[in-house]
Amino acid sequence: MPTPSYIPESVPPKIQSSTARKVPPKIIKRKTYVTLDQDIETIEGIGPAYGSKFRNINIKIVEDLLRAGSTKKSRRALSVELGVAPKTILKWVYRADFFRLRGIGKQYSSLLESAGVNTVTDLSSRNPKNLYMILKKTNDEKNMVKRMPPISLIQDWVESAKNLKTIILS
Repeated sequence: MPTPSYIPESVPPKIQSSTARKVPPKIIKRKTYVTLDQDIETIEGIGPAYGSKFRNINIKIVEDLLRAGSTKKSRRALSVELGVAPKTILKWVYRADFFRLRGIGKQYSSLLESAGVNTVTDLSSRNPKNLYMILKKTNDEKNMVKRMPPISLIQDWVESAKNLKTIILS
C-alpha cells in the first residue's frame, strides 16, 4: 500500500495512544447504618398491613417499638391490641434492638437471627471469628444477604453490644 502524499516517507506511521484518562472504578459504599428513627416497616416481617396497625396505636418508628415492647407486660398488651402472637412481637422487638448497633439493618438482623443470635445480649457474648463462620455457613445455606459483613464489622458489633444497656426485659 502506497503512503498517502500528505505523510512524508521518512516519518514512520504513529499509533495513536488513547486520549481517554484512566478512571479508577467507582466504589459504592453501601449504607448499612439504620437509625432508630426509621419507619416501623424497616423491621423485617413488618409490612404495610402491620405497619398500618402500629401507626394506628402511635408506634411509627423503630424506637417507638423498642420503648413500647421493652417489658413482657407491654408486649402482651401490644399482642392483644394488634392481634399478633406475643412471640412475634418479641421477635420484632429483638430485631429493633439490633438496629442500635452500627451496621446492622434489616438483612443482617435476619441473618443473625437465622444463625441463632436472637438478642443484643446474645451477640455480646459471641466470638467474632466464630460468629463470622456461623453467619457464612447460614448465608451459604439460605442465601440471605448478597454481601457478608466483614469480620472487622462483626467485631464492632460484638464490642458495641457489650457496651449497650439492656432495654428489653423478660
